[in-house]
Amino acid sequence: MLLLAFNVAVFFAKLAFAKKQPDNPTTSPTTPAHILVGFPKHISVANKVQGFPFSIDKEVTGIPSWMTVSYPNLLYAVDESSNALTLFELNLTLWWFLTNDDAFQIVNIIHISPHGCDPRHGIFYPQGAFRATHYILVCEISNKVLVYTVSYRENYLDFTQIQSTSTFGPRLPPANSSSAASGAIVLAADNRHLYVSNRQTGNSTDSVSHFQIDQLNSTSLSLKFVGSASTYGVSPRMMSFSHDDQYLLIANQAGGFGPVALERRLDGTLRAENPISVLGAPDFTPQFVQQIN
Repeated sequence: MLLLAFNVAVFFAKLAFAKKQPDNPTTSPTTPAHILVGFPKHISVANKVQGFPFSIDKEVTGIPSWMTVSYPNLLYAVDESSNALTLFELNLTLWWFLTNDDAFQIVNIIHISPHGCDPRHGIFYPQGAFRATHYILVCEISNKVLVYTVSYRENYLDFTQIQSTSTFGPRLPPANSSSAASGAIVLAADNRHLYVSNRQTGNSTDSVSHFQIDQLNSTSLSLKFVGSASTYGVSPRMMSFSHDDQYLLIANQAGGFGPVALERRLDGTLRAENPISVLGAPDFTPQFVQQIN
């Protein structure tokens, strides 16, 4: 399998989310909160924490399964049904989209081992640093999380693998290992907690695995499996954090709830016994969900 390094400047959205019972008395559950949602042939924005309709519903080509916002007004969207990366101009005040051309080039190709593991998503570590020291990759078919050290060359990056671990933990295998397929990977802002979604596990609902990150120095980093929590749905394709990382937003593609928010405890574990359905529609199953302001 190949991991392509694109020469694209991508700026991740800073999220904001109103708690069900907020600590800040000036914030209430009805405070406007723009939630970006992607599903086949649509990119939408909801301007309430709960409920419909969408403030923006843009018909697009293909399946926008991954998106990111470059502030103040640019939105990148990847179409999983083609090789297209589309740039939109987004105005949350006047509620409109415009499509723009975008240009990027491949500057390096990294071969992933073992062949056929199907690299799906990855993140650079740590967040907020001038330079990343590590890259953490989740593989869809092998259900492995791979950790790499990052070396900087003149115009590209080199990756050296230092760890490979199961997305399910040592004693929590999926009910159906032949269909299980890892999905999303997200890193908390404190750089100490990592979350990976487990799809098509054969269980009544799928799960999110929680890993603790231990780093002794700039080259030594290891992942320790902590536990897993139900997503209250099936096939959790994408995840993102709310403001201050207090909630983990999950986009289930089938079963139970579609969009779900799980509250994070102070130790990073997920409070799965009391999920919040972000948009309140069990039959709505998006492929992308992220709060954008």
